[in-house]
Amino acid sequence: MNEAAWIALIVGCIGVLLNIVGIAVAYGILQGTVKAIDSRVKALEAEIGTLNELKVTVAEVKTSLAFLVEQFKDLNASIRWMREPAAAKRQPRGTQP
Repeated sequence: MNEAAWIALIVGCIGVLLNIVGIAVAYGILQGTVKAIDSRVKALEAEIGTLNELKVTVAEVKTSLAFLVEQFKDLNASIRWMREPAAAKRQPRGTQP
């Protein structure tokens, strides 16, 4: 082998080593990014669980509120019904029906 061949071989080996180092660095960066995304996904899943619990609680409150509104309407109707007969029976004194 002459000098040019040795230089070409050394340059080729340096190129391969640089590529390997570049791949290793890229892999490390990618691995760190994946870990960061994984931790963010876990945090978001926890928040979604909390929101689902809140959604269930709001649905329960909405149901109980609707029930209370219906009871209030029934009570209001009963009070009106109880007042109407008393108002109809009331007549001024001194008059005969």
